[in-house]
Parts: sequence; structure tokens; C-alpha cells
Amino acid sequence: MCIAKAFRNDEMELKERCILFIGRCDFILFVSLFGV
Repeated sequence: MCIAKAFRNDEMELKERCILFIGRCDFILFVSLFGV
């Protein structure tokens, strides 16, 4: 969910929210950005 939302909306905004919600989304986004 975090990844899908991050890709749909701004990454920065979702990034901060994901960190507060899970804390792992930050790492996932980092890997995703590098992967893509």
C-alpha cells in the first residue's frame, strides 16, 4: 500500500507518512528509486 501510494502521490509526502505509519517504507522507496 505504501509503495502504491508513494508512486501515485508525491514521494516526499508519502515518504514522511509511510515512515510514521510503518518506518520501512523509507527503505522500500529508496530501493525502488534505485531499482527504477
